[in-house]
Amino acid sequence: FILNKTFIEKYVKKKKKKRAVPPPEFLEQGQEEILRRIKNAKRRLLNLGHTFGHAVEVASGYTVPHGEGVLYGLKIILDLSLKMEYLPKGEHENLCKFVDGFLDKKSCPYSAEQLLGFVATDKKMRADDVVLALVFGVGKCFTKAVDIEKLKGLCFDS
Repeated sequence: FILNKTFIEKYVKKKKKKRAVPPPEFLEQGQEEILRRIKNAKRRLLNLGHTFGHAVEVASGYTVPHGEGVLYGLKIILDLSLKMEYLPKGEHENLCKFVDGFLDKKSCPYSAEQLLGFVATDKKMRADDVVLALVFGVGKCFTKAVDIEKLKGLCFDS
């Protein structure tokens, strides 16, 4: 669900056609550092839904199981991806229906204000930004650092 092999192959082909050159500071790094950075970038995609999912777990006093929390987190990320105009409305609706199939309650039992309080203390925070895995289609994800104030605006803007 997270990575689509065909999409990656097309992306790599497109990049090869452009003969993209990595930035000099990237080339100056040793092979181990380059591999570590690639691994970390891939690892961040696995956080899809986890930032808000962990906030749901904490807000519940850990009575909401991890998997359920991540599903609520995924729904929040799908909503944010739609609001940020990365995810088309039709795909948003289809993905939300799919996730809803695994949840007893279709809406998160905690407010955006409650959850953002916990997100602001998440380990994925960098200065005033939180690194989120966002969605722009089925099987198409990316990571982006989002300013916490912008995130608050998006979450409170219905």
